[in-house]
Amino acid sequence: MRGHDLASWLAIGGLFLAIGLSMGQGCVAVDTDSDWDGFTDEEEINNDPPTDPHDPLDTPFSVIDSDGDGCSNYGETEFGHCDGNPSTPVTRVAVAGSLNVGSTLVLDGDTADPNNPTAYNDVVTPGGAQAVPNPCTIGGFLGSISGSNDLRDVYLVQMAAGQSATLLLAEPDDSDFDLYLYDAAGSQELDSSEGVGKAEQVTAPADAAYLIEVRGYSVIYEDDQGGLYSLLVGETMTTSLTAGAGRDRLSSRYPHVEGEILVKYTETVKSARAAMQKGIGLEEINDGSNSGGFHRLRLNAEVMAARKSAIRARGAEAGVGTEISPTIAAIKAMRRQPGVECAEPNYIRRAFA
Repeated sequence: MRGHDLASWLAIGGLFLAIGLSMGQGCVAVDTDSDWDGFTDEEEINNDPPTDPHDPLDTPFSVIDSDGDGCSNYGETEFGHCDGNPSTPVTRVAVAGSLNVGSTLVLDGDTADPNNPTAYNDVVTPGGAQAVPNPCTIGGFLGSISGSNDLRDVYLVQMAAGQSATLLLAEPDDSDFDLYLYDAAGSQELDSSEGVGKAEQVTAPADAAYLIEVRGYSVIYEDDQGGLYSLLVGETMTTSLTAGAGRDRLSSRYPHVEGEILVKYTETVKSARAAMQKGIGLEEINDGSNSGGFHRLRLNAEVMAARKSAIRARGAEAGVGTEISPTIAAIKAMRRQPGVECAEPNYIRRAFA
């Protein structure tokens, strides 16, 4: 019964049944589907397509496969499917062994998985990071594990200039993780990607060893229970997904006016705009009429001070020494609002001779 789920069977069956009834009792239309399995009676009777069940009188709930070989009794006796015998004794085979994961597939070392060697990776230092090869794909988790919160994962890797690390989230609507790149000592932040989308990406500026941090923003600041991620290390990414990560890129590393953001709305959000801005603590400086539709907003001073204090407190409680900018936090909040086309910092531009 490939190609059709139960909902499709029921929907299609209801349609075909209605057609059949409209033609009168005993009249079988060419496209009638008596058993609601998504294939017409003519297709099944003529064994076209060759898919079980072919019996036009069965239903999705009455297909009988006595010997458990994947072919219905009707299919075996009428069409010779499988071995043509619906009573063949089932042969059971015990399979044992082990699964070897390739060297380029790496598991996050602090997921409390008894089958995975523990490698603590919670500190942005060479000794507190998990060493990984290049290239590799890392499968990880941030969030609540065995009664405690895993807030960040740090990896140590050798990278060439221009190579990237790309973070992909399994559930971007539920979790917000950020990506940071440091020098090998962990003393200097070299790149960051702090958006709210499915993908985040950082790039190595030179041939060197680096620390890469995956930080659970929503776990630290928003009481998120956590989620899965994949981290692709060591490739120069040119996919459409990476292009999207670049377009939606958000980083506090680049000079910007602290406390100000630029927002562009869709037409559908006009009536709710003021309430949305007030809820996040934003005041309008420019309504966008003379700036290509970009509204210039400013964080209320009291709100910004309170948010900075709350961010500092949550970070200290979580044991995360670094703090996120209140401006970045406000942009993240705006990007999640319906009707917001884009939101970004008010970057400081400088002319070069």
